[in-house]
Amino acid sequence: MTIGRLWYVRRGQDKKGPFPAAQIERNISLGRIRASDQISHDGDHWEPAHTYPFFEELAKNLQLPQVQARLDERQAERRAPRPVGPADDSEQRQGADRRQPEDREVVARRARAQRVWKSLHHEQHNKRRIVEALVLIGLVLGLVSILGRGPSPRSVSQCAHVPAPGVNWDFCQKPAAPLKDADLAGASLRNAGLVGSDLGGANLAAADLSYADLSLAKLPQAKLAQARLVGATLRGAALNDVDLRDADMTYVDLKGADITGARLEGARLANAIWIDGTVCSRDSVTRCSPVTK
Repeated sequence: MTIGRLWYVRRGQDKKGPFPAAQIERNISLGRIRASDQISHDGDHWEPAHTYPFFEELAKNLQLPQVQARLDERQAERRAPRPVGPADDSEQRQGADRRQPEDREVVARRARAQRVWKSLHHEQHNKRRIVEALVLIGLVLGLVSILGRGPSPRSVSQCAHVPAPGVNWDFCQKPAAPLKDADLAGASLRNAGLVGSDLGGANLAAADLSYADLSLAKLPQAKLAQARLVGATLRGAALNDVDLRDADMTYVDLKGADITGARLEGARLANAIWIDGTVCSRDSVTRCSPVTK
């Protein structure tokens, strides 16, 4: 998933959102979002919905019996006659009967909590979770077919382990961690919390930092060549003289970061948020080419 991002959806002039990535993917798999609809993560720059990562794989789930059963149930509920007379108090909303729009930060935090839950808990107890599991399986199969290889086997997270090449710090929370000059080459830090950490001069070559939170982190002269930073947050980070050659920075958030002297040759910047808030086009490599409306 493009976990960690919020998305708007537009059909004609009707714009809705923002929604977390998990809800967008569920709605695609249930046919509620069509290929002809438009999506945006800032409400200003729009792309066809079919450009959403793995849209085709998600849409194929619409043909699965479990999904069709869920849609049939929803249609039956809509056709059911409403009871005449006052409804039970427990079934009515009190006061103002429409919820107010939630703050974007609250929605983002809830989306992150949902990602962690889905990653750590595999048992499904009802139809809704079965559908979500099928969506997740479809995403994994899509990644395998695109990359031509499955994910390398990893042990469980080793949050208490000292920094070392190949260490698994997935989902570990290490805010303001003193990791200057640490050797973390090939390490796995997916969804790790490294807000404000000092990684100056650290070796993170070929490390996986997908969806990690590195806001305000210090990474001057860090080695991140061929690192995977898909969906990572680097807002306000110090990236001066960092080596990001051939890194996968798809959907990365660089707003407010200092990239003075950074080496970005071959870095993939599709759909990234640039230091000035500009959204990079899907074909951006080495430098950010703004999305054209």
